[in-house]
Amino acid sequence: MAFMWWSGGKRKLESLGRTIYQASRNFDRDGCFDHAAYISYFALLSLLPLAILLVALGAAAIGSVDAAEKGAQFLLKDLMSLLGKDVFARAREVGSQAGRFGWPFFFLALWTASKVFSKVEQALDHVFQVEKRRSFPARKIFAFGLVALLVLLLVVMVAFAGVVNAFNRFLETSALAGTVSNPLYVAVNSAATRYLIPWLVSVFTFSFVYKVLPATWVPTRAAVVAGVVSGTLWEGLKNAFTLYVGRFANYRMTYGALETVVVFAVWINLSAALLLWGAELAAVLAGARGEETKA
Repeated sequence: MAFMWWSGGKRKLESLGRTIYQASRNFDRDGCFDHAAYISYFALLSLLPLAILLVALGAAAIGSVDAAEKGAQFLLKDLMSLLGKDVFARAREVGSQAGRFGWPFFFLALWTASKVFSKVEQALDHVFQVEKRRSFPARKIFAFGLVALLVLLLVVMVAFAGVVNAFNRFLETSALAGTVSNPLYVAVNSAATRYLIPWLVSVFTFSFVYKVLPATWVPTRAAVVAGVVSGTLWEGLKNAFTLYVGRFANYRMTYGALETVVVFAVWINLSAALLLWGAELAAVLAGARGEETKA
């Protein structure tokens, strides 16, 4: 029994190793570092208009600019926090006045914000060796739909935060008043807020991207497995990069006033590279690249 367990575990590890090796090999062959650079360039152009658009449309849907700003910050903070603490304040300032500029402003912001999604889709189509991409109108509508989905997620997150706050207020005013100050409750709540929820959001986001964005059918299992691996690695990369920038790097000495833009570009480039490596992993697991390998 022990031998069979060991033999089965060894085969799974060997299969996993071959899968990771094949994904890494395809990553290099497909020039994914170059695609990550393209994505980074368009992210520099797209993310601030996206934040402004989320605040503007979120405020229109929710009726509160404050709540829309907090929702946009939750959705984009891991990507945009390195631009500075006041980036969402600027997004709020412009987004709250967006109605004064009329529909041309919204359309231009939507077009600019959607460019990064178009480049990610193009890179994923290359990874999955898609023979026939979506037509240009279909790609733009698809990218616009992703922006609309982010607005919907913003509304859902604001509603969820309201439910959580209402629950905590209920605990404070009920017979369970001591619960919210209980050390165990505080520790669990803090761990869930700082680690579990961000990890779940990352895993869902990566899995969703691998499942939906390529213009081909991707098995759910392959997308989810790659999403779990990529989301976990991305959370580690995020913490490591934040530590590196905060304690060891000194970009200001080299780049001066351009420090923020350079750090942001490096972070987006690393994130895009990890996204594409995860896509290569999903493609191998799905049998879309070379011999199908099951982890």
